[in-house]
Amino acid sequence: MPQGSRTPVKIFMFGGSTMWGEGARDAFTIPSIIAKELRQKGIAAEVTNFGETGYVSTQEVITFLLQLQKGKLPDLVIFYDGVNDMFSAYQQHVAGLPQNEHHREEEFDLSQPGMFTRREKMDLQAIAKKLSTVRFAKTLLERLGFRYPKAVTAESLSFDIPTPENEALVQDLLAIYRSNIDIVNALSERYHFKCLFYWQPTIFQKTQLTAAYELGKRAEMQAIGQFVGQTYEAVHRSELAEKYKGSFHDLSLVFADVRQPMYIDWCHPGESGNEIIAKIMASDILGLSVANKE
Repeated sequence: MPQGSRTPVKIFMFGGSTMWGEGARDAFTIPSIIAKELRQKGIAAEVTNFGETGYVSTQEVITFLLQLQKGKLPDLVIFYDGVNDMFSAYQQHVAGLPQNEHHREEEFDLSQPGMFTRREKMDLQAIAKKLSTVRFAKTLLERLGFRYPKAVTAESLSFDIPTPENEALVQDLLAIYRSNIDIVNALSERYHFKCLFYWQPTIFQKTQLTAAYELGKRAEMQAIGQFVGQTYEAVHRSELAEKYKGSFHDLSLVFADVRQPMYIDWCHPGESGNEIIAKIMASDILGLSVANKE
C-alpha cells in the first residue's frame, strides 16, 4: 500500500460489541487504533465503526447490504466475528439466529388480541426500571395492583442453558459463517472493494491466565467453554484459512501465551488487547492495494 495517498481510504468495520468498543475509551477501540496506525504510516483513512452489541455475522452482512443499497461504497470492509455466532448457537440450539430470538417471539405474542393487559404490565415495568425514581415507581405500580418485583417473563421458548456436545451444531455455525464470507466476496467483485475477515479470540484460548480476575471471568462462563472449544477446534481443522487465503485470519490464539491481563470478561479484550488486534489488522491493510488512489 503506497504512502501519502491523497484520497482517504474508506474502511467499513463490522462486528459485535468487541468491535464497537465495549470497555474501551473512544480512542482505544479497534477502528480508532487502526485509523491512528494508518495515519502514522502516511495513509489517510476514513474508518467507520459499524459494530453493534450482540450482532451475529448475518446481521452484519445485512447492515453492510443496506449501506451498499444507499450507495455508500467502501474501499475495504472488515468483519470481526466468532463470539456472538457461537453464543447465539449455544443459547438457542440453532445456528445463524440473532441472539435472544425468544424475546422477539415474546414480543410478537404480545401483539396478539387478548394480550393487552399483559403487554401493559410489561411496558410499565420497563419504564419503571429506567426511572431514576425507581422506589416511587415501584410503589405506584403496587398501588395499581402490579407486583413490580415479579417480572413478567416469556413463557414460550423457554430453555435451560445446555452444555452442547453437538458437532452438527458447530458445523451448521461454520457453514453459515462461510456463506456470509461468500456473499461478501461476491459483493466485492460487483462493487470493487477489498475484504478481510477475522475470527475472534476468547479467554478460553488464553493459557496464561493472570491473577484471580481472569480466572474468575473464565469460571463465570465455564458452561459455554466446552462449546467454544469445540467450535475453535473446528475452525482450526476447517478449510477457512486455505479457501479464503489472504482474507481470512484466525486470531483465536493471539493472546494464548500473553502473561499480562488481556480480558475484561470472557470475550472482550481491554484496551491493550484492542491495540494488539488493531495493529495486526493495520498490518494486513497495509499489504493491500486499497490506498492506490490519486
